Amino acid sequence: MPKPWHQRQKEQGSKLVLSWFAPRKCWKKYSSGEVKYFKQPDTSDGYEAAVLEYHVWLHQRKQARPLGEEYEHHIQLFRQCLDWYGRFGTPEDEEDIYALLAQKLGEMEAAFAEEGPLPLIVQLLWPETPSREEVDVLLPFLKIGIFTGDEEEEGEAPENPMLDKRFGALGYSLPEVWQERIRQLNLLASHQRKQPQTVEYQVQRFLAFKEMQVRGGVLKARTWGTLAERLPIFVNWIKPGTHVSTINGITITEFYKWLLQSSWGQQRRKSIFATARQWIRWAWRQDDVELENLPKNIDSREFVFLTHLDATGVAKKTRTEMLWTPDEFHQTLEIVPEDFQLYLLLMLNCGFTSIDVGSLLKSEVRLDEGRIVRQRTKTRRHEHPPLVSYKLWPRTAQLLRSHPSPDPVLALTNLAGGPLCVSKLVVKNEKTRETVWCSLRRRFTNMKNAKPKLIGKQGPEVPETQKPKLPNKQLKYLRKTGSSKLRSDRRFFSLDSLYLGHALATIADKHYNVFDGQPFLPLDEAIEWLGKEFRIL
Repeated sequence: MPKPWHQRQKEQGSKLVLSWFAPRKCWKKYSSGEVKYFKQPDTSDGYEAAVLEYHVWLHQRKQARPLGEEYEHHIQLFRQCLDWYGRFGTPEDEEDIYALLAQKLGEMEAAFAEEGPLPLIVQLLWPETPSREEVDVLLPFLKIGIFTGDEEEEGEAPENPMLDKRFGALGYSLPEVWQERIRQLNLLASHQRKQPQTVEYQVQRFLAFKEMQVRGGVLKARTWGTLAERLPIFVNWIKPGTHVSTINGITITEFYKWLLQSSWGQQRRKSIFATARQWIRWAWRQDDVELENLPKNIDSREFVFLTHLDATGVAKKTRTEMLWTPDEFHQTLEIVPEDFQLYLLLMLNCGFTSIDVGSLLKSEVRLDEGRIVRQRTKTRRHEHPPLVSYKLWPRTAQLLRSHPSPDPVLALTNLAGGPLCVSKLVVKNEKTRETVWCSLRRRFTNMKNAKPKLIGKQGPEVPETQKPKLPNKQLKYLRKTGSSKLRSDRRFFSLDSLYLGHALATIADKHYNVFDGQPFLPLDEAIEWLGKEFRIL
């Protein structure tokens, strides 16, 4: 059984502010004759939450003392004065004022930090025999008068003490010249407030920006989830409190070397490294981030990851080997259920991914015309995303008619009437998380791993070795198979990008060649030829 968190910290020599109280299963603190309990678990997060509660409680105790609120009010005002000097500079004739204000502020903060009774502020700051310098500095702050507390001692409290404007009272305000200075300071701070320059803070800021793009429909939730999963690896390596200005070429080289020594696969190492470089470029482009120089080696080709090798160093299958053959496609159609046949046909007929199948809308399906007119979600953030009209094979259209969706928007749903694929951001316990899953990929994997007799149709018993099996291929390669097949024929060599729904690349396609949503005869001929090649037609 693992040891409790507090005991492990004690063995490591860590000094904790709070003590674990086992009888009540909570944290406790003894302070000034009083024991305070904090109902938090014996974990790292629980301890941090308990410490936060303790400091809030301690502050409330200090504030609840007589004159506690008055001290906090005057400390805040003096801090604002020093902030103004720090931001606007100290005039030559006010150097003594700056030094004395800093001294008096320190005296008030020290008195407030102690747990004993608080003296009147004027008694603390204004000695019985002040020096000439103290008189010159403090006199402008005392013109309205001084709060001495005599009314309380004589039993005659002011009519409204909260509105008492004298120095030392809760309602005290700075002289007019200082009020104008603080107004300018606040105005400047609202426009040029300096953000923390730690790597951890700026990474969270980057993720918040990406989250905003997801909620605005510009990015997919999957993109945010990938960034939120990979970037903390870089943050933990470089240390969260590291200043962004320290990032340079050595940082990138050392991170690359660290990744090479990790136990992850080559592809994961490469993706983590690419995500870190993406954030560094973003931070460098921000005017309020103090990463002034982009590392010279950020785009160096020497940072290589052997993604074509598996964990044992053996070459993986080539992309050509991962493509589907007509025989494999037909074999799969004969084994899988009818609804899954429809998904496979859509992927090859229209160059769809599983996400495209799951997000297909009823408004995009035109069965009367035998077409699907669709704009890929991924390309919608581009200025001129293509709206492609796909001609459906008769078998694809027939299966679409045979499997109507109960959903008012989605063209295809699962057996329970829910979406086939889900990718969204959810907020739980004030933290944003990504929820993503795809029943198509999961279901296809389960069918490949299941016994053949559980997949196919009922029939006479056959030997195990003769039962049909699903090919060891991936669904995403159906889209790649269709594109590669079109590109292999010189007649359809230039139609692969349109078939894939990629963003337009040339000036002519962007501004002159307009076929949005309209049948395009060359693409129709290419899709028909593709159907014949795979023996669908």
